[in-house]
Amino acid sequence: MILTAKGLYKSYQESGDAKKVDVLKDFQMELDKGQTLAIMGPSGCGKSTLISILGGLDRPDQGRVEIAGQNIYELSTNDLTDFRAKNIGIVFQQFHLLPHLKAVDNVRLPLDLQGIDQAKERALQALDSVGLADRANHFPHQMSRGECQRTAIARVLVMQPQLILADEPTGSLDRKTADEVMDLFFNKLKESHISLVLVTHDEEVARLCERRLDL
Repeated sequence: MILTAKGLYKSYQESGDAKKVDVLKDFQMELDKGQTLAIMGPSGCGKSTLISILGGLDRPDQGRVEIAGQNIYELSTNDLTDFRAKNIGIVFQQFHLLPHLKAVDNVRLPLDLQGIDQAKERALQALDSVGLADRANHFPHQMSRGECQRTAIARVLVMQPQLILADEPTGSLDRKTADEVMDLFFNKLKESHISLVLVTHDEEVARLCERRLDL
């Protein structure tokens, strides 16, 4: 089992109101190594909150998240940051590429932060694997949205994580580009036996996953 979530609760205080809004209530899930899971549901049901909690970016009010047998919320802040960098990849809707860095430098950044050797060579290989070898020296503003998302995927894959969390990765892409990017993404996941939790509103994307969970 690569991922286990048990008894997750999360609520937020509404601005200017004493009332609390429950987002997650006793949420449970398990994910096997190499398995892909789509999470769907209406806006405001807690999908993005769940991804943040599973990735250690937000803390639940109650409950535990185990990744590769490690309860991530038992780790110190520094240890959690290190564990996430080595084991978890996160793909966002808006890419989060640094605009002043070329594609190859965006991809090599997590390797550099971990002090990993041959960062540039590995980054170039990752870009080549997503069909962007010829865009390595382009800045984000010089690339299409689909190319930016493929660069973001390469940045995640270059760290060879055990688990990838994706939050609406096709939300800012047109249908044709979304299909192309997701076909490439899922092929790479299968090749590397990487597990995936994918939040999406897109039925076409959800059907690519082995399992589906509706919130």
